[in-house]
Amino acid sequence: MQVLKKYQKYRRKSFLFFCVILICSAYLWLVDAIPDTISILQGEEVALAEGLPVTTKLETTDGTITSSGNINGSSYEVSCRLFGIIPVKCVTVHIVKEAQVIPCGTPFGIYIHTDGVLVVDISDIVQNGITVESPAAHILKSGDYITAVNGTTVSEKEELQQAVAESGGEVLCLSVMRDGESLECELRPALNDTGNYQLGIWVRDDLAGIGTLT
Repeated sequence: MQVLKKYQKYRRKSFLFFCVILICSAYLWLVDAIPDTISILQGEEVALAEGLPVTTKLETTDGTITSSGNINGSSYEVSCRLFGIIPVKCVTVHIVKEAQVIPCGTPFGIYIHTDGVLVVDISDIVQNGITVESPAAHILKSGDYITAVNGTTVSEKEELQQAVAESGGEVLCLSVMRDGESLECELRPALNDTGNYQLGIWVRDDLAGIGTLT
């Protein structure tokens, strides 16, 4: 009999302990679910504890007013209470005016003259319906400047395209600037499916653009 009473007493204590842990956990979760501070626009409506069993009441330095009262000032506090009885948290609400951001500044233009034709990327070409490696692969690389073809200076991509088109598939001697150093390399243009000779490179010459300095 005494063993049974001790067991029942132990069960009651365990149940009470579990209930306390559950209530504390729920309370802490509720505190964490409600923000400490919020900022809203003047005249905006915000639900602080939507979906939670919490009632709110507005508080000012002059006392307490109901949620239906008129609010004046730049900030105030909202008291949140569980079931309207147990204090949970005070939320600071800041009233901010709607702001407009207008981009402004001084327009300016940029023109960059490149010393030669800039190699932007290396690209494979198509021959007889098959993609083959670019003739420039492992020879040229992005960032190289082609300054001359067969001893003739080139400063525009059209000049390079013309030299390649007129090569007839013969080897071209290119003068290249790489990292401030001058070097010579030889490339043989390849004939693609459209009947045009290509080096398999993407190039760019002068740059131009318009921007705004803010």
